[in-house]
Amino acid sequence: MAKRKIDGGELALYIIYGVIALGGLTLVVLHLIGMNLANLENALRVAEETFAEKMKMDFLVFGSLLVVLAGALSAITLAIYGNRAELEEEKRARRRQRMALEDFSDLE
Repeated sequence: MAKRKIDGGELALYIIYGVIALGGLTLVVLHLIGMNLANLENALRVAEETFAEKMKMDFLVFGSLLVVLAGALSAITLAIYGNRAELEEEKRARRRQRMALEDFSDLE
């Protein structure tokens, strides 16, 4: 299969999904650090408790949801753009086949 150029929109979507996944991973790491510090009133634990009161979930759950969401959205984007590239390649192949048939009909 021939290499195709990556569309600017597709690249932008992958970058956005990467940032979302990185944010989720950061929240998961902050949860782990905050829960394992010796001081029970550390800033991370207080921030997580405040976040949990407002959002009804802690950093671990919210971060995991962000990572899963980013993965699912990137898989959907990959499927859409992959299907689009496959259709374009099929169109080019049909065009090449038609051109080859027209060239041979001129020789007869």
